[in-house]
Amino acid sequence: MTTGIIEGLVSRHGKKERQVAEELAGSLEDKAICLSDGGRQQMQAVGRENLKSGYAVIDTTTSPFARARESAHEILSGAGYNPHSAAHTEREDIGLAVCNWLASGVPSYAHASSEADYVCELLEGFWLGPQKEERQPVLASFAFGLLDGLVQGIERVQPYVKEGMKAAVIEITHSPPIDALDAALFKTVALYTLQPRIVKNFPGNYATGELITFKSVIAGPNPRFEFAGKGRVKLIYLGDLKHLRDQAQRNIEGRF
Repeated sequence: MTTGIIEGLVSRHGKKERQVAEELAGSLEDKAICLSDGGRQQMQAVGRENLKSGYAVIDTTTSPFARARESAHEILSGAGYNPHSAAHTEREDIGLAVCNWLASGVPSYAHASSEADYVCELLEGFWLGPQKEERQPVLASFAFGLLDGLVQGIERVQPYVKEGMKAAVIEITHSPPIDALDAALFKTVALYTLQPRIVKNFPGNYATGELITFKSVIAGPNPRFEFAGKGRVKLIYLGDLKHLRDQAQRNIEGRF
């Protein structure tokens, strides 16, 4: 029996209609902001350029923000698929509303010299748990959410792949969640030790519409995937992806 393949991507959402004040990040008002016309075109291009034809099953996971749901819709439309035919799951832990971005010590986005510097400060100072106050950001929690979403998406499509079908797994998130996933996958942060400054070789944050792609290169019950992001490539088995996810959970708890 011929085994099919799994391909997919993790993308930051497209450009949005407007910005909100820093104190409203993750609020109901923020959740309701849609894509701009340029953002919709941007996401359609992501679909055209990164998804192939012939997927028998498509599994999508998004944050519950309007711009994330719309981004998934436009990506699929751009690739020539009916967005309503894809399985869709929403996760709060890959959105922004789980955190208080004004918690003590969290750098100010408004006063950062650049978005990349802001994300780097978050990775350096707020990767590890436990939380020091309610809803303080812990970036390992974003890495866990996206890794767990990938694992679950891959497992949902595996029965189809075993029958020789092609499948796509898609996640749509925000910055800094996608930056946290990148940091865990490509070892920008140390997941297994406690270090005063844990960031190394930071490639810069993901701009709107930038993405991490992956594809299965070895099939079977423990498929191997090639992940690519910002010019770097990493080969990782599904079992190792699960281990990475579990280590991110330990980081949330302050364990190594």
